[in-house]
Amino acid sequence: MNAVRFNILGPLEVLAGGRPVHLGGPRPRATMALLLLNDGHAVSVERLIDLVWGDDPPQSARGQVAIAVSGLRRALKLAGADPALIETVGAGYRVLAPSLDAREAEELIARARRSAPEQGAPLLEQALGLWRGPVLEGLGRVTDAAERWSELRPAVHEEWAGLELELGRHAEVIDRLAAFVAEHPLRERSRAQLMLALHRCGRRAEALELYRSGHQLLAEELGLEPGTELRELHQAILLDDPGLQARRDDRGGPVPSELPADPAAFTGRTEELKRLATLLGEGRAVIAAIAGAGGMGKSALAVKAAHLAAHEFPDGHLYVNLHGSTPGVEPVQPVEVLGRFLRSFGVPPDEVPDNPDEAAGRFRSLTSRRRVLVVLDNALDSAQVRPLLPAGAGCAVVVTSRGVLSTLDGATHLRLTPLAEEEAAAMVPGSPAERAELVRLCGGLPLALRIVAAQLAADPGTAPADLIVKLADERRRLDALQQDDLAVRAGLALSVQRLAPEDARLFAALGVLDAYTFTPALAGAMLGRETESGFARLTAAGLLEPLGPGGSGSLRYGTHDLILLHARELAAALDDRDELLDRGANCYFATTITVHAAMQAGELTGLEGHEPTHPGLPLATAEQAVAWLDAETPDLVTASLQLLREPRWYPLGVRLARTLGRVLLHRGGIRELTLLAGESVAAARAAGDTEQLAESHNMYGVALLITGRLAEGVAQVESATALWKALDDRPRQASALSNMAMAHLRMGRPDRAIAAMDEAVAIRREAGDGEGLADALDNLGILHARTGDLDRALVLAQEALDLRRGLRLTRAQGVSYTNLADLYRMRGEPRLGLGCLDEALALARTHGDQLTEAAIQWQLGDTRAELGDEPEARLAWAGSVAILVDSGLMTADEGEAHLAQPRPGPPGPIGRGM
Repeated sequence: MNAVRFNILGPLEVLAGGRPVHLGGPRPRATMALLLLNDGHAVSVERLIDLVWGDDPPQSARGQVAIAVSGLRRALKLAGADPALIETVGAGYRVLAPSLDAREAEELIARARRSAPEQGAPLLEQALGLWRGPVLEGLGRVTDAAERWSELRPAVHEEWAGLELELGRHAEVIDRLAAFVAEHPLRERSRAQLMLALHRCGRRAEALELYRSGHQLLAEELGLEPGTELRELHQAILLDDPGLQARRDDRGGPVPSELPADPAAFTGRTEELKRLATLLGEGRAVIAAIAGAGGMGKSALAVKAAHLAAHEFPDGHLYVNLHGSTPGVEPVQPVEVLGRFLRSFGVPPDEVPDNPDEAAGRFRSLTSRRRVLVVLDNALDSAQVRPLLPAGAGCAVVVTSRGVLSTLDGATHLRLTPLAEEEAAAMVPGSPAERAELVRLCGGLPLALRIVAAQLAADPGTAPADLIVKLADERRRLDALQQDDLAVRAGLALSVQRLAPEDARLFAALGVLDAYTFTPALAGAMLGRETESGFARLTAAGLLEPLGPGGSGSLRYGTHDLILLHARELAAALDDRDELLDRGANCYFATTITVHAAMQAGELTGLEGHEPTHPGLPLATAEQAVAWLDAETPDLVTASLQLLREPRWYPLGVRLARTLGRVLLHRGGIRELTLLAGESVAAARAAGDTEQLAESHNMYGVALLITGRLAEGVAQVESATALWKALDDRPRQASALSNMAMAHLRMGRPDRAIAAMDEAVAIRREAGDGEGLADALDNLGILHARTGDLDRALVLAQEALDLRRGLRLTRAQGVSYTNLADLYRMRGEPRLGLGCLDEALALARTHGDQLTEAAIQWQLGDTRAELGDEPEARLAWAGSVAILVDSGLMTADEGEAHLAQPRPGPPGPIGRGM
């Protein structure tokens, strides 16, 4: 893949392998610019629409955004770059820009502000060089949204000029300051800087004239007098104040070298070492704060980086283990460390202050004119670290801790995550497949991998395959990960022991449900109290990691697999584990029912007498409901499987699975639906629950039919039909007959399809089931259309639409509209169907039904193609594919290949849709 560079500090520019990427017209360029302005953060589709179109967006705006994103991904791919840099996040998108000029500018500015003037000035000059012209010029409303970056440049220029003047380089900056003042004549600070530079160069008259012209300009343009700074400088120049002249200054004991031995066998962390090498080699005051869970390899990385950079610090290298997270050892007090540091620099023991503040002050004085490297390993918190920071502008500190030291001013934070697969595999022996499996079971945790390697080295009779078998048992994995004085569980246990009791209970509660991500909203429902602050403290302790928006008004968090296993161990020991599980599962159940209602996902039956016993989360709008579902789906599925597999929780699990299955079907979550339905069949059969077995067979059959596994799907639906017939459940029997009919049609059996659907219609009419009858009429109409009886099909489709209008079934009306549009096209009257498709598209978007939206977009493209409007047809097809790619139902490569066909047919996920 080509390396990609994104530039927004000027006209929008994307470079792949150093060559410009053609992004397309104004809309895709505006979309890309807005995503880059929100560097790494998701931008909702609504926000994109608002900034691209303003107050009057077209009805097709959402589709056009999807098309723009799809086009941008395609442009990246054609340029040899990774299209996955544009990521779908909930109901929006973000760009994971590996290189962005604006981010680089911010980092340079931040480094400059933490540095001495000698290092700060060139850093600011480097940052200024990143501006290539007006920010995002020519992109209308997007240019307005970039105003912060336009205003930042003159402010940074003034900072740079201030440092240059402080360093006595007044002669060197005059020409650049003069050009800048001409460009920004009303900026008083820049005018003052130029006046001072001129005065220091003996050009007093020019400085005074610059004040006079500025005074006149301010009066004429703004009706204002010059500000205090400008007036006082003018007065000082008139008096030839000697205080206006530049000032400069000047700068010997033992040189400690206390780093632990260089870890020669150190493996991996290539990117992290590069970043630390860059930081430590900048010749300025640096604090590199490395954070990560226990066993993540923080200490080894810090010591390795310190050895690699040691030559940059000729005045000494200090190291101390602060024991912030050492089992059985109390954290070291700062005053004790300061005494050691001072003695290392030759301070006699009887002259080392006992008072912590005096000792810290003496240390700062000693280091103020030295270049010293200090490694503070295993820190407890920022308060333990602050007194130990040296004062020299050329000193650097590397500090490690489990939690992020967020209140450590001026620190550059480096959060360690598990090792990349290739780096981790180098730590253990075995075949490539065995090493990959050991890495997976250890979650890439360096400590766990060290233990595995030590175990295999200590016992030549144990093969990697034997250890894989032991580690595969999740319940005993932490038992297996210990060797001599190394143990994963011990390190994790210490992190939990240092928590306040309520936070330790919160951590254990996160292991109750089989989930892999967590939100304060659900945890609060389980524990009956506020948990936002507790999540923040667990994050600070290195036990959780923020992942992004949680879909319920709070952040979503994750953790390492081995930390999660420890939480589940602690959860199993809770006295009220079952009560917490009951609350959490019922909260999921109740919230999923809310989502089902918001999505109008059809009738929800079989819950009578089994309603949730605890309230769900508050979701005020359909958009919030869909966002929560999208964020929570993986954990909803795993929690449902957990309940289905435990006999005690089966009744709750099967109803959660049933409700979740309905919304997954309408949201296009077919892969998750297939897994869930298959497990539901097995659980219902094991429980001897005939009614739920029939429902599960039907749900599983629908999922299989959508994915193209027709024979398996028909077998499942036939099983459901037989069971409902035995139970004399006529309405559900009719549902299964409808599914079976459509499957028979797909398998080339039109007569069997019509017979099954006629039976379904008769059952619905007999029962007076208006909603079910409309569905059956629609399907029967499709069958007649496929066999050539278009007049009969139109009558049936219109009857279905009338029924749905009468019952106010807005979602289902969309089905009727698409059927009518299809029938008009088949009769050779495609233009009559365009209005129907517009109605259907608006309804699908209202309900967040992505699979249906994709199908309608494709149908709209087909209709436009028949009318001879190829450009509009291609636009609609691209919008459909963009939705399918974003939903994970097609890969980007598959989508591009499909659209490259001269006249593409419907893609598989919607071509197979029921």
